[in-house]
Amino acid sequence: MIVIDTENELILNTYRKSPDKSVAQCAELAHRQLILDLIFTYFVERNIADAEQMMQNYFITDGYTPQFRSLFTANEISNLCEQLQIVYLNSNVKIKGEAISRGISKENMIASGAVYTQHAIVKYIVSNTLKNIEITEDIKILDFACGTGRFYKECIDKLISVGIPSETAVSKCIEATDINPIAINITRLKACTYLDDITEKNLQSIAKNIRCENALMPREMAFGGLFVSPKDEKLFDAIVSNPPYLVLKPSHKTTPEHAEQMRKQVEYFRKSGQYRHSVEGMLNLYQLSIERMLQMLKPNGELGVICPSTLFADQSATNLRKYLLLKNKVRHITYYPEKAELFENNVTQATNIFFLQKNGITDNISITADNKSFDINIDSIKELFPNNLEIPLISGKDWLILKKVSKFPRLKTIKNVRNKRGELDLTLNNKFITSEPTPHLLIRGKMITDKGVERTSQEYVSEDFINIKSSDYQRYDYGKVRLIGQNICNIDNPQRLRFAFSEPNDILGNSCNYLSSDIDTLKKLHILLSSALLNWRFRLTSSNNHINNYELDELPIADLNNIDQSMRFNSNRELNIFVCNLYGLDKAETEYICNL
Repeated sequence: MIVIDTENELILNTYRKSPDKSVAQCAELAHRQLILDLIFTYFVERNIADAEQMMQNYFITDGYTPQFRSLFTANEISNLCEQLQIVYLNSNVKIKGEAISRGISKENMIASGAVYTQHAIVKYIVSNTLKNIEITEDIKILDFACGTGRFYKECIDKLISVGIPSETAVSKCIEATDINPIAINITRLKACTYLDDITEKNLQSIAKNIRCENALMPREMAFGGLFVSPKDEKLFDAIVSNPPYLVLKPSHKTTPEHAEQMRKQVEYFRKSGQYRHSVEGMLNLYQLSIERMLQMLKPNGELGVICPSTLFADQSATNLRKYLLLKNKVRHITYYPEKAELFENNVTQATNIFFLQKNGITDNISITADNKSFDINIDSIKELFPNNLEIPLISGKDWLILKKVSKFPRLKTIKNVRNKRGELDLTLNNKFITSEPTPHLLIRGKMITDKGVERTSQEYVSEDFINIKSSDYQRYDYGKVRLIGQNICNIDNPQRLRFAFSEPNDILGNSCNYLSSDIDTLKKLHILLSSALLNWRFRLTSSNNHINNYELDELPIADLNNIDQSMRFNSNRELNIFVCNLYGLDKAETEYICNL
């Protein structure tokens, strides 16, 4: 695209003039400049009097002086700006001599947590959020974390389609907020495209309604202060959003300044009192955003959100999930697998879209998964997942099987079984690992296969390690055969559970999990854990690559008295049929599980 060539030229010029700045910093400055130039060109092409002053007053110019770009026309500029932003988020720039190149990179996208939703998905979310509201000229709608305003634009189109004048929709009905000034400028430009006449009054309304701000942290708040919702805070009839997906945890690429900023944000979110349902575990902006949006909704207001599917499955989202289900009316959830192409940022993410009415009562939830729809009653969720209220990504047939297997006691209720993570921390206890042979072979998770443990490693553990372990470990686990499994297995791997037997003197790294008990019990558990049925059950609520002990604890365990620990099976299918029969599955259900 010629617009990319123009931006590349700007980057080179900025780099030549700014030897104290990195290539990434120059790329950002040039990107901001070109977006402002294009908006200025749009104003000039629309014959706006004193276009430069209007820009300075009602757009975020950061001191830049925009210039006219004669190569571009008003009709194409809005789309060009959006495409430029997407390209910027998905690339990195390299300069060698006078040559500039762009490579595909998610670095900018990950740093901002910004992903761009496909237009068809945006339309689906907006139409289903607004269908339960009477649309009048008094309606108030918010595009939360608007990015370049895709939801904002779809909301305007929806209001126009039912007879609301475009100028009324822009000036009164629809608002947007985002933390990124470039994205806000693009959204304000989109608003301008709906106006027959761009006046100072209209621009004042646009600047007021499309705000560059951190909606999660009101300006009135100081770190550590108690949250008091401002009395004049505007509440909305409907909010639609693709909130940022960003874990507030510094990585090895995080600068010290950014890490400190994250630390202060986490401190605020945990201590302000504003957030009560989204601050357990590692903080994620999408969960905080959902709680904030609910605060900004009117009673009985409607919410439509696309976010990671972990919201309805992961333990870290339990408090927020319970709040959504027990204090509001969750109307519908549509699940999308990781392979679904919902975003334009080359993002692969297991995702869901949900619709909710604030303060309503959840009863039957309409579920869509694998292009099939069915209803799940909240009482069934409470019965099957009483602790965490998970709603896994499964079909109606899966729910029927789940009801059968959930009648059996959980692994955590079996008193003579210990479910633990490997005893040697591979980082903290690294000094005990040696290449000199000792009686203790170090077992890593990757050594565990369907056929047993690959014992070709040349890593051992010194005797001194045993002395630092607890008395419980030395009494119940040390020197005993254990049933061991991987602690990490890719979420897309069809066989998530892999268990094998250790030798008595093996030392397990923390990339392993283990079960310890008497050998007969372990052999019976091995039969169950090797089955397609328990692998299926585990996958239902596992939302990441970890095989967590708390997830293993929730596995239903058939009556071990009905299993002969010496049984041998001629095939996996024979084992799977045997296990399905233990759990009371009928022939069709058994065949379904065997064919997964």
